[in-house]
Amino acid sequence: MAEAILRACPVCSKQLTAKQLSKNPNKVVCSMGCALALRTKKAAERNMRSCAGCGASYSLKPNSKYCSRACMARSLRPGNMQCPGCGISFTPVRIHSRNGRYCTAYSAAFVPFCMSDCEGKRAVQAGISCKWCEALFTPIRWDNASHGFYISSTKTTCSDECSHKAYPYTDERRKAQSERYSLGGHPNWQGGSHKAGFRGHDWLAIAESVREKAGRCCERCAKSEADNGRRLDVNHKTPFHQSKNKLQANKLSNLEALCRSCHQKTDWIWRRDNAVQFSLSFR
Repeated sequence: MAEAILRACPVCSKQLTAKQLSKNPNKVVCSMGCALALRTKKAAERNMRSCAGCGASYSLKPNSKYCSRACMARSLRPGNMQCPGCGISFTPVRIHSRNGRYCTAYSAAFVPFCMSDCEGKRAVQAGISCKWCEALFTPIRWDNASHGFYISSTKTTCSDECSHKAYPYTDERRKAQSERYSLGGHPNWQGGSHKAGFRGHDWLAIAESVREKAGRCCERCAKSEADNGRRLDVNHKTPFHQSKNKLQANKLSNLEALCRSCHQKTDWIWRRDNAVQFSLSFR
């Protein structure tokens, strides 16, 4: 006599009999494959939502709002706007940071003009003279926070090209910038002094006397500072971290003037021959 059919598998429609349900009365599907398929189907139905861009139904991550990246780009892309420089209507784009070309943008705040040089070509009513090319221009800047322009009192050139030519990055400017951001001019300064470093207050004078004693030549290879192209390094024969105090470490008998190459070789030889002392010094 045929067994009574109690239920059917909701995935493959295979009939489940009373004999099959004897061990598990709550069994719904016929196999593990159908159980996984049913679980996936219920999860998709639970996460089913309407795309905020095109309105199509989709099932992805619970926090997603768009069915694809392309749909998100089309939805967030701004429409046509009027160029404040020349007045033509254009679609806002931004410039790619690598190749300088235009690509689709998500916001109009990236490039407010129709082209990169429109700001310099727009009509000027009341402006100042460029410091380099002496052309009249309006010293305005774009504010991303307010999405508008404002008059800048610090802008003295009409373009980036004129700014690079009017203010070249020379050695004097680099030195002045370094001094301006040293000590109290640096935001991370905490009251210390670069002249009172961990090697002692008089280290600069001691190092200079060692170079004078060596005749401005490396004591290993006899290479001069002129041939070296830089100031000679002052090396501690017995490393600074192996000395008891600064006075013992900075004795003239413990110092030698070396070029950069010989200095690196000397340090490497000491670390190779004294691996244990070197590792214990920084624990």
